[in-house]
Amino acid sequence: TALTIASATNTQNGQLVYGFGIAPGTYVASGGGTTAIVLSQNTTAIIPAGTPVTFSNLAALPNTVARTGFMDVNNMMEITVKVRNAA
Repeated sequence: TALTIASATNTQNGQLVYGFGIAPGTYVASGGGTTAIVLSQNTTAIIPAGTPVTFSNLAALPNTVARTGFMDVNNMMEITVKVRNAA
């Protein structure tokens, strides 16, 4: 779950992480703001040095619509689920 990055600029705990060898839904568990990131899940492959990794505050929510598009003071947004699938 350890990931060393070249620059800590704009990395924060809780951000989603995307890239080769990183499972969907993985986020920064700790180490945000440093170059030693701890991921919420194990990597799915060895990630070679220099491989691009993306950090994001946005999550894709299929079949949803943002009601206001703005986050409140608790970083919450009201959404509407357009399609529900049975579990």
